[in-house]
This record gives sequence, structure tokens and C-alpha cells, in this order.
Amino acid sequence: MIPKLLLSLCILFTCTLVASKSNNRFNYKPVIMFHGLGDTAFGSINSVIKQVKKELNDSIYVNSILMGRSAPQDFLGSYFNNMNDKLEEICENLKKDEELKDGFTLIGFSQGGQFSRALVQRCDVKVLNLITLGAQHQGIYGLPRCTSEKHFICRITDKLFNLGFYTERIQKSFVPAQYWHDMMNYTNYITNSQFIAEINNEVEVKEIYKQRLTALKKFIMVKFESDTIVDPIESEHFGFFEYGDLKKIVKLEDSRLYKEDRLGLRKLDETKRLIRINLPGDHLQMPREWFKNEIINQYIKSEIN
Repeated sequence: MIPKLLLSLCILFTCTLVASKSNNRFNYKPVIMFHGLGDTAFGSINSVIKQVKKELNDSIYVNSILMGRSAPQDFLGSYFNNMNDKLEEICENLKKDEELKDGFTLIGFSQGGQFSRALVQRCDVKVLNLITLGAQHQGIYGLPRCTSEKHFICRITDKLFNLGFYTERIQKSFVPAQYWHDMMNYTNYITNSQFIAEINNEVEVKEIYKQRLTALKKFIMVKFESDTIVDPIESEHFGFFEYGDLKKIVKLEDSRLYKEDRLGLRKLDETKRLIRINLPGDHLQMPREWFKNEIINQYIKSEIN
């Protein structure tokens, strides 16, 4: 009787273990998304969330960062915010989310990309993979195109642009101003940029920024080859204009940022964890099949509890 009982227990244990492993195959790590300028967590990004759930399963935890409490506030918040303060608030919310304690994938769309990277560098949370789509990692030297010239937001941004992006008030309230990169005057940029110069370790090198960025499993940057929104397009891969020359682009590898490894990007690159992808098409124009194969299957599906 005892051998039979032991055999039965072993079979039961084995079956339970197999079932547990089978269930774990679908217990994917959470995904957090950060939308871009003029979008909302209730808008187009919602279709991306649905696709992730459809391709994997409905039980995967997927959430979107809010810039406001309602859809209208979220929309306005993508234009008007002090992002240094906002990112502190977002960081606290991420740390309180129990679903994220064992790590998650962070995906940033357009300006949400550089803000997602700032969260990795500034916030003590466990980000496994950082994916940025059309982000402006070196900032912009050209105002993002408005979808409608008659929209009141576009009229306001035109006025703010004319007033100057580096005034104290605009730096602390108008979001695109906070990643404006004056390529004609480096001193002006370093002195007056209150966000993009700081997170790129150009003002001073903060070792914690390097440590947290190089702790990523992968840092994936997607550049849209025919982008009409981001100027210069190469900012999506950490490239930028040469100072004083609108015709010459300095690639990441040729930049001071890379050569001095001020952010840890060279270390990520040398360990094959900095992934640069070129995608044909305009800003955020991603075929669903491409997103499934290159993003979901490669960097979300592979993260299992």
C-alpha cells in the first residue's frame, strides 16, 4: 500500500508542477504605457492596450500613465505641466502599485518616451525593459506639428513659441518647452533648460541616472524614418544637430554623451542591450503586425513571472 500511495503522491505532485508551469507561461510581467503630446490614456493608446491583451491574454496587467484625472485634463496635461513635479507624482503612484513590485515593461510614445526614460533614471522602481517609440531623447529644435491650425491649443502654442521657450514661466508650464534644445546656443541650453539637459546628464553627471539606466535588460528605441513631427528625427536615436549647423547631424556614437558615457548608453550598447530600430513611415505609424512581432513578442511576451 505504501509504495502505491507514494506513487500516487508523486504523480499528483508532478501533475501539479506541470499545471503550475503551464499557468506561469501566461503570467506575464505588467506593462505601463506613457502617451504623447495631445493624446490621452483614454484615446488611441487604449487600442494598443487592447492589442497587448488580445495577443497575450486578458489577465496581463496593462495600465497607462495619466497627466490628468479625466480625458480633457489628461489631454491638456500633455501640453501644460511642470514635468519635473509631475514625474515625482507619477513616480509615487508607480511605487504604490503592488502589481509592479516585481518589475514591469515601460513603453513611451513620442514625448512619453523621454518622460519614461526620466522615470527610469529618477524613480526607484524596477523597470525591466524600456521601449520608446518616436521619443525626442535629445529634445527638439522645431515645434511639433499641430493636427489642426484652427485648434485653440495650436494658437496658444504659437504665441508661446514666439515668447521664447527658455523663459522661467514657460519652462515650468509648457511641456514641449521642457525638451526644447537650442542648438544655436549651447550655453543658453545648459543654463536655462530645466528638464532635457538635466536628464541627459549634461549639466552634471548623476551616477544614479547611469546606474538605473544600465540596470535595464533592454533599452529599445524606435525611430520613424519619415517622421514629420520630430525635428531632428535622429533625436529618436539620441542623435542631434551639430551646434550652429542645421545641416549636419551628430550621431549618438560621435556625441560627447556617448564618448564620455555620461548616461551609460555606451555600456548598454557594448553589452548589446541598446536596441535601435528604424521603422518606415511617419510619426507613430506602426502596423499592428509589426508591433505584435517586434514589440509584443520580443520584449513583452518574453517577460514571465
